Amino acid sequence: MTKEEWEELCGFYDKEEYLVKAIRKSLLTPEQKKLMDECGLSIEDMLNGRYGEEKEEVIFKIYDEWNEKLGWMEFGN
Repeated sequence: MTKEEWEELCGFYDKEEYLVKAIRKSLLTPEQKKLMDECGLSIEDMLNGRYGEEKEEVIFKIYDEWNEKLGWMEFGN
């Protein structure tokens, strides 16, 4: 997927709902969803930093996988 395709899929960046839908459609794997459920996290929680330090390892692992799939750094620091 190109950056332009990703941006088109996300729609308007100022609307979180489009970004969440794009993540669900193109990036989130069943394994990641299971891991998020086990940690009590939603995509919205992750994107807005609503998690404690104890969950950072899980979050950044998922972000790394998403960034790898995209081919550029979109999520995380």
